[in-house]
Amino acid sequence: MTPSLSFEPDWVSAPGEAIEELLNQRGLSISNFASQLGRSESYIEALLQGSANLSEDVALGLEHAIGGSAQFWMNRESQYRHDLAALQSSGALMGADEFLEALPTKEMMTYGWIPATSSTAASVASCLEFFDVPNIGAWQSRYFESKAIAAFRTSPTFESKKGSVSAWLRWGEIQAASAVCQPWKSESFQAALSNVRALTRIKDPPAFLPRLQAVCQNCGVAVVVARSPTGCRASGAARFLSSKRAMILLSFRHLTDDHFWFSFFHEAAHLLLHDKTQVFIDSEEESALLQEQQANDFAADCLISSEQRMILNTIDMNSRSIIRFSVRTGVAPGIVVGQLQHAGRLRRNQLNSLKRRYKWS
Repeated sequence: MTPSLSFEPDWVSAPGEAIEELLNQRGLSISNFASQLGRSESYIEALLQGSANLSEDVALGLEHAIGGSAQFWMNRESQYRHDLAALQSSGALMGADEFLEALPTKEMMTYGWIPATSSTAASVASCLEFFDVPNIGAWQSRYFESKAIAAFRTSPTFESKKGSVSAWLRWGEIQAASAVCQPWKSESFQAALSNVRALTRIKDPPAFLPRLQAVCQNCGVAVVVARSPTGCRASGAARFLSSKRAMILLSFRHLTDDHFWFSFFHEAAHLLLHDKTQVFIDSEEESALLQEQQANDFAADCLISSEQRMILNTIDMNSRSIIRFSVRTGVAPGIVVGQLQHAGRLRRNQLNSLKRRYKWS
């Protein structure tokens, strides 16, 4: 029996996005999928990007290859073309200058994400290639208007440019896709977190990052560290790139060990506890969302367990006691200070000398 699929669009979304998700779920490569449909790989890639039209015979092929009725796929295509035309007629689609203005192109060039160019046409072409989309409209629908990036701006005072967030997230996806990972195993990843916790005692990122990445890649998680461009105030992000590979993206935003490690365990929680079809982009701001509270609680407990926290509540608030506690529990003293500050037992300006501070080289 063919599974039934529903579609209720709230932004312009090409059928290729749903097709790609189903291919990932079924572990189908583009070449195998193209063979099943009797089409070229270049056509399939264009279909996934939204630049190729979805015909009736292709819709029938989709029904047999990945599920959903042919009528569903034709309705999906019709809705996409209708919404795209509406955006074009209303002037909502960006022009070249507006597209480049929305992106942190100078930093993208400085960081080596795209080639350095001087002309508008070359810059647009480089950015489209970076995002792997055929045109500005496809980028706008896939990235700029995505639910995850729209939801990232959680308060009126939280200034973050969606274009900058999308560029940072895309760079993470590119790096994560090239990492050599074993297939995702939630049980193995959960068990590995105790080994990751021990890495908090290592002082320098060049020493602990390769070990962190190796441990996680063995469980199907690619850990990427990428400096966030101006306009992106994200501290971390998590998503599944496929059913077999997940990504944790970290920005080292505050350049301190307590913030870095809390962000890592917070993103790990999203992978283990929450919907695998969602993209989670997080900041340091408090959130009322249940999923964010769950991720915060998970991270706090990974770093300092409830039993250890009972002991922590009895110690004196001075450097010697905190260092002694950190040695006994096997976690960096800066992390202990960060947790005490978050709990209100220390002021934000107290004992920060115990935190390790990093800098970009």
